[in-house]
Amino acid sequence: MPNMSTVKTSLIVLNVIAVLCGLGLAIVGLIMMIKFSDMIAVTGRDTVLANTMKLTVVLGWAIAATGFYGIHGVVRGSYSLIVLYVFLLVVLIAFQLAMAAFLFHSSDRNPYREVERFEIAFDQAFLRSTVPSERIDQFQATYGCCGKRSFRDWQIDGGRIPKSCCVEGSSDASCRSFAEGCT
Repeated sequence: MPNMSTVKTSLIVLNVIAVLCGLGLAIVGLIMMIKFSDMIAVTGRDTVLANTMKLTVVLGWAIAATGFYGIHGVVRGSYSLIVLYVFLLVVLIAFQLAMAAFLFHSSDRNPYREVERFEIAFDQAFLRSTVPSERIDQFQATYGCCGKRSFRDWQIDGGRIPKSCCVEGSSDASCRSFAEGCT
């Protein structure tokens, strides 16, 4: 049977790993929020992607805080902190199981909704004018795509291909547009 110092050392090491993983998860969520902020701006809605990124940040901080309570409780030998640590672990595990069940249940529908939202935003921008909105321009330039399905979407009714569809380095007169559509 292991002695108490081995158990304490193991708990400290495992909780340090939990703190580092939690901070890493929060950082990944923040990077995702920064990277995909323009895509979320195109639809103009707080989408499933945005909620997933926020959830990633919150979950990362919760894991890091729980690991910190575990380290602090073991180092100080505080019974109340260890009880709080165990309670937070149970809550985190229950939350993660609930989220896994929810995501498994709704995973087959979400991607199509996001594409539909982009298509609606694109159609609304196109109906107002054959000139793309600033958000559509930014999205096309950032992700190297053109129109909903292809560059031909902009040529309907004699419209011109916007500059955001042109491959970098090509001039307005000889615009080589991106072949792929954005959806």
